[in-house]
Amino acid sequence: MAASAMPIMIGAQMRTTDPEFTRISARLHLSEKQLLEIYRATTTDELSDLILFMDDYIPESSQSNWLTTPLPAFAKLTPRQLILQGRTHELLVETERLREGIPV
Repeated sequence: MAASAMPIMIGAQMRTTDPEFTRISARLHLSEKQLLEIYRATTTDELSDLILFMDDYIPESSQSNWLTTPLPAFAKLTPRQLILQGRTHELLVETERLREGIPV
């Protein structure tokens, strides 16, 4: 996980003008409204960790496509759908399995 002092809850302590909010919104192709809708179940650390995974394992030119590609491990939901459902943590667990070479 990304190193930080404490997870910041999106919306609860973060304003839409915060640079981290803007960066996450842009990288995950989510509108500010969508990002605010998922704030109860997702921390900025989780979203930042997902971005780190993408940067480490998915070419930048393919990241947008990966976000919208159905994943068999999640009943063919896309990473973007999982994020919007507040299931980023579940997605991160599966990305950790991939990093460790464990089949999904």
